[in-house]
Amino acid sequence: MINPGDHWQTIQHDGPVARLKYRIRLKCDENYYGSKCNKQCRPRDDYFGHYRCEQSGNRVCLEGWMGEDCQTAICKQGCNLLHGDCSVPGECKCNYGWQGQFCDECVPYPGCVHGTCVIPWQCSCERNWGGLLCDKDLNYCGRHQPCVNGGTCMNTEPDEYRCACPDGYSGKTCEIAEHACVSDPCANSGTCHEVPSGFECHCPPGWEGPTCANDMDECASSPCAQGGTCIDLENGFECVCPPQWGGKTCQIGKTP
Repeated sequence: MINPGDHWQTIQHDGPVARLKYRIRLKCDENYYGSKCNKQCRPRDDYFGHYRCEQSGNRVCLEGWMGEDCQTAICKQGCNLLHGDCSVPGECKCNYGWQGQFCDECVPYPGCVHGTCVIPWQCSCERNWGGLLCDKDLNYCGRHQPCVNGGTCMNTEPDEYRCACPDGYSGKTCEIAEHACVSDPCANSGTCHEVPSGFECHCPPGWEGPTCANDMDECASSPCAQGGTCIDLENGFECVCPPQWGGKTCQIGKTP
């Protein structure tokens, strides 16, 4: 039997007085394969398929295609095929309501501010947020700390709060001082003066700060001359002078 192919086959016939020897080759017509040239395979790369033909006549899909007729595109690696598909290789087109590189992220409800979703069009609020769009602050006190002057904040409704003010203060945020000096807030004999925002302390020498509670560093101005060492004292300072100098700030030279 002579099989189709590119190689030549030698045939020999022996007779009583002669020998006949010849070579023969059988080739199938283009796009036909098999031992009887009855298997057809026509390569194509169009809407009806994307494949080439093997020597045996079997179809082999081109890169990026699969299926019996090589008509199904292979989507981008990682593409969630439950929520996306592709019409050309390497693509990942998301279905309605899904987004992201791999179509694995749901689209939240339009206008959702502080919320997430598990399925499309949800708006599940994060902690301390409420409302249809998760835009209502349920912890206004913790997030904004609106109460001043020692007031205690209490959340009442979304985006609402109430301040419990200490004695001597009133207003929405306890910003109004009422007889603020009654509690004698100024330390170290400071003098209290009421002002619209509360009180001010006029501090005696050697003290500073909002309530005169901070000991002023008199050595900060380097008062000791001639290399003397300054020691800060309460409401004053002392200079330790070199042997040849004296006085409060080491400015007086000693006679030998």
